[in-house]
Amino acid sequence: MSLTYYRYTCRVGEFRLVPDRNGRWNAMFDDEGLGSYATVHQALEDLVGGHTYWPSCGDPSELGLPDDLSGWEAIAVRRRTISSSIADAIDNKSSWDMRNRTAPSAVSTENAISPSSDGRNTARGLA
Repeated sequence: MSLTYYRYTCRVGEFRLVPDRNGRWNAMFDDEGLGSYATVHQALEDLVGGHTYWPSCGDPSELGLPDDLSGWEAIAVRRRTISSSIADAIDNKSSWDMRNRTAPSAVSTENAISPSSDGRNTARGLA
């Protein structure tokens, strides 16, 4: 089964409007999720207006993104590819492993903040 997502590449990176497994549309910048919407048109309107989470490049309303889907490139792909792309983007940006409720292995607890004997919070390992 193939679905369509929309892509627009500009000087700061690539914006995408991507359907997910639940029939919602995700506004994305590169691998950053900017919001989830009931329709592709809602996602486009909020993205172009700067009413999504702002991507790392700043306010999307200042980039001159096309406000009509005809200005975006339509990409037909298999459903599995879209779902995998979104899952990969979420996994790459998540700082916590929600399945196990643990911090990723790259996070060290050596420099964690912990209560001291007098009740104040202190940083360990920051001598």
